[in-house]
Amino acid sequence: MLSCYSKEDLPPNRVKPVPIQVIRRIFAVAATLHHDPQHQCLADMIGMAFFFLLRPGEYAHSPSDSSPFQLRDVQLFRGALRLNLATATDAELFTATFTLLTFRDQKNDVRGEVVGLGHSSNPFLSPPRILARRILARRILARRI
Repeated sequence: MLSCYSKEDLPPNRVKPVPIQVIRRIFAVAATLHHDPQHQCLADMIGMAFFFLLRPGEYAHSPSDSSPFQLRDVQLFRGALRLNLATATDAELFTATFTLLTFRDQKNDVRGEVVGLGHSSNPFLSPPRILARRILARRILARRI
């Protein structure tokens, strides 16, 4: 009965990653639309996926037991100083040089994995800047409610 099982898994189907030129173009277009928060949000979500989710890969919300990112999963640092996301000014958030995302709940059962990335030379396509923009957008939305 068990003879049909092999001792090794088949190799995974590999796919090519999205070229960075595509991501740069998305951010360039979003930057030209200064007053359109929807386009900036979309570009930021694509940037987050590119930097953080293409690596381990199973972090998006689904009907299973996994959950989407929350603010508690984000850490921003300026050098060795961890910024308090609740009290840091908008300008302070944009001085962040490093960010950490904690993956608390994943479909692959690797809980608590932390992925950290530093600031790139690009003012828009930079993991700490992307997360700072999303935190600021969340603050603005909270003020309206």
